[in-house]
Amino acid sequence: CVNFSPTEPGEVAVTSGARVLIYDASTGRVKKQVSKFKDVAYSGSFRSDGKLMVAGGESGTVQVFELATKAILRKLEGHSRPVHVCAFSPHKTQIMSASDDTTVRWWDLPTGEAVTTFSEHEDYVRCAVAGSDLWLSGSYDHTVKLWDTRTKKSVLTLDHGSQVEAVQMFSSGGVLISAGSTELKVWDVLSGGRLLHCAANHQKTIQSLCLHEESARLMSGGLDGQLKVYDTTDYKVTQNMKFPQPIVAQQLSPDRRHLV
Repeated sequence: CVNFSPTEPGEVAVTSGARVLIYDASTGRVKKQVSKFKDVAYSGSFRSDGKLMVAGGESGTVQVFELATKAILRKLEGHSRPVHVCAFSPHKTQIMSASDDTTVRWWDLPTGEAVTTFSEHEDYVRCAVAGSDLWLSGSYDHTVKLWDTRTKKSVLTLDHGSQVEAVQMFSSGGVLISAGSTELKVWDVLSGGRLLHCAANHQKTIQSLCLHEESARLMSGGLDGQLKVYDTTDYKVTQNMKFPQPIVAQQLSPDRRHLV
């Protein structure tokens, strides 16, 4: 996982092995290291103020760190299998986690308790996005689910047709994007989940998506080593970059000056 801090200065967290390394995006040098994991770490992600970080792991525990001291603020326990994705919601005291135990959980940071467990998926949940009130998750059961945290249940289920590896959602919640196998699909929520567009420009499985609404750009990275840039007005490929190895994670910096 790679994750840019939303605040200045430009820092990017790279989760690999049993640690999260925080780099200066301008120099490429390591500034900090969070290594308080007993096993493989996943999905190290900044909070919107850049002060806290949340990360999952192979053990199923979700940990919250204060970056200034690298101290563990919370250990959120409840998942029974690895947690491959977690993030803060725009409400700074809410945390989303998704696990191989097929559940998506909503945690309250002040108490460390799980507020809600969404348990409609039937296989590993390896991707999810947390909006203000709407959360999106994708599973190896081939489905994409849109959750409303106000009603605490899913409001839309879509069949991607293969294991879902990555999802993205426009801030309005009106358009969803899913990726699995070699296909990228765009869905219209307001029309009940109508398929707007299907693109199959990769030769191997798509592993990651990055959406930048301000520039109307979407990026997809795949096991074929291709990084493709789409215009979100028509979803045509505007740029293609070829790398010598599979791309499993990627993100654009908030100011669009750096791509990792």
